[in-house]
Amino acid sequence: MLLTAGVHVFEYKERILHAKVIILDDWITVGSSNLDYLSLFNNFEADVVLSLPESKLTIEKQFLDDISHSREILLQDLSKSALWKKLFVRLLLYRRRWL
Repeated sequence: MLLTAGVHVFEYKERILHAKVIILDDWITVGSSNLDYLSLFNNFEADVVLSLPESKLTIEKQFLDDISHSREILLQDLSKSALWKKLFVRLLLYRRRWL
């Protein structure tokens, strides 16, 4: 699980946010790809790797603003989840190849 590996997960609270942004050191990509079977092997997705310093700075500022309007999901929060939510997530994970 990502949380036990030290990954920080945030839930954006302001409105629906469907952005896919990866910031990894000095490498930034923005696009439509999901990390699922359909996006990686079947769908036509578009992703852009940013190289201009101004573009990178704009994305980093937006990301920090988005984080300030988010709440961090903690491991102890997951243990408080309702049983039906846990079962639903398990079902989704089982069916993830087709989602």
